[in-house]
Amino acid sequence: MKYQELFNEYNNLLSEKLRVQEKLNGLASGYISVKTITDKRYYYLQKRVNGKLLSEYIKSELLYEIKTQLEERHKLEDSLN
Repeated sequence: MKYQELFNEYNNLLSEKLRVQEKLNGLASGYISVKTITDKRYYYLQKRVNGKLLSEYIKSELLYEIKTQLEERHKLEDSLN
């Protein structure tokens, strides 16, 4: 009886881990950098890929969505640990 319970719990944990990893694949990764040029603020999503720092400009209408995705990513990564 105990073995079956452990086996079921293990399977549930594995399926939860796969669900979280799939969700992580769809979320933005990196961090937001702010640059001020002539009193205007520009936002960039920055991350390292193969040792190189890549920057991608974030349009102002997408900034909130990207911030939300990054926060969700951090929460999900913490839950995996």
